[in-house]
Amino acid sequence: MEALNISVFRLSKVIGKTVYTTKGKYVGRVTDISIDIDMRSVSALEMKIKRKTTASGTEVVLVPYELIVAIDDIVLVGSKK
Repeated sequence: MEALNISVFRLSKVIGKTVYTTKGKYVGRVTDISIDIDMRSVSALEMKIKRKTTASGTEVVLVPYELIVAIDDIVLVGSKK
């Protein structure tokens, strides 16, 4: 019987983590997490990113969970294919 590969992590541990692309570019920090109640899964990570085009210099964006490559000491995000 093959073992299941189940990743379990505390959502509270993800908030505040720094986010980088798979190419090593700094993106921002995780500020919140969106949950799909019907699917019982994480749907997106909310991130605060630097934007020179906004008055505050930052912008909040939602990154779909499908683009998350890894979560550990940092969060790695891939690009849309």
